[in-house]
Amino acid sequence: MRNVARPHIGTHLAIVVFGLTLTPALANDEGLVGNPIRHIPVVGDLPFVGPLPVTHRADDGMVGEQYALDMVQAYDAWSLELGDPTIIVAVIDSGVDGTHADIADRMWSNPRETANGIDDDGNGFIDDLHGWDFVDNDPNPQDETGHGTHIAGVIAARGRFTGGVAGMANVTIMPIRVLDAEQRGTDTGTQRAIDYAVANGARVINVSLGGTNLNASLEEACRRAWEQGVIVVAAAGNQGAEVLFPAKYDNVIGVGAVDDQHSVPTFSNRGAGLDLVAPGLAVLSTLPDGRYGYRSGTSVATAHVTAAAALLLSADPSLDADTVRVRLLDTATEVGVVGWDDASGFGLVNAFEALKATDLRIARAQPASVSGTQDANDPLDATPLMPCGFGIAPGLLVSLVSLGVSRANRSGRRSH
Repeated sequence: MRNVARPHIGTHLAIVVFGLTLTPALANDEGLVGNPIRHIPVVGDLPFVGPLPVTHRADDGMVGEQYALDMVQAYDAWSLELGDPTIIVAVIDSGVDGTHADIADRMWSNPRETANGIDDDGNGFIDDLHGWDFVDNDPNPQDETGHGTHIAGVIAARGRFTGGVAGMANVTIMPIRVLDAEQRGTDTGTQRAIDYAVANGARVINVSLGGTNLNASLEEACRRAWEQGVIVVAAAGNQGAEVLFPAKYDNVIGVGAVDDQHSVPTFSNRGAGLDLVAPGLAVLSTLPDGRYGYRSGTSVATAHVTAAAALLLSADPSLDADTVRVRLLDTATEVGVVGWDDASGFGLVNAFEALKATDLRIARAQPASVSGTQDANDPLDATPLMPCGFGIAPGLLVSLVSLGVSRANRSGRRSH
């Protein structure tokens, strides 16, 4: 019998929601530098809607309980592309349990490094055979919370025919830990993780975390990645408020959640910076110690978009980041009004249509962005934080008006 954390059908249950909200900076955040960001484990008392419809596929294992695969047309997409292990997807998160049977053979190994206490490849990280832990500053990005392992499984689990769960793409996962056991991390850690991923060959970066502070160094890291052809995909957030950073940055694909009825749940953040939605309620995937479980939130939604991007690159590794984004936006299934809307962006990601697409028109436009500025006298990554909500914390040098890069003149994609 599989060790699956199964929710109770027909009850109201506080579901663990993947995504992050800010908390005020704490004086005792040992080992964390800069702006803390904190995971919000529960958003109210969410009405439970699953396990969601069984698809009755002929595949073995628990794949029939993965309603999300049908919603994003993964089965049809697999008739065109299963994925390519040479495509590396960095999961910047709480780490990944790489011993789980469904993802063990998907884990990245650094071909230029050996376990000898020496930085063999000269990348500044000693013995980073399987990613890096930016919390403890060591080469062991082990998951202590389950968040990153669940994300990795949505992207690349191999259990379709072996009794487990199926990820969307046969790609390689690079685990990078930036969240501690309390689900707290920093802008600085996230920025360094993005730079590490790019330097070590990642083509897609999944960032299922966020905060409300604009940070110039993190934004610049996203820009550098994008300009090198690396697609950054980030969660919009679970506060029922404005889209968080880094999802709101120009060089990032921002992702919200949708349920099995194509409705946007109230917790999914909205507005400028939202590009797409994906299944984000009661999604089944891998958990540490060989377990499985259902999780909800914009974090798991983000993983579906990341996987779709990885399938596109698997089919054509020469695609640049702009082309991948346009392909995903242009082929999305409409959820709300025709074109962009603040709740669902350009719609529900559709992996099959994205793989088929050749006419990249994107005539649908998103309104002007909410951007911000950071005072030149403030040290980067040291601005005060605000808790979840709409108000501005005293002294926060961020203007939630269109002061920085404007998206008003772009035709369906962000300017770069």
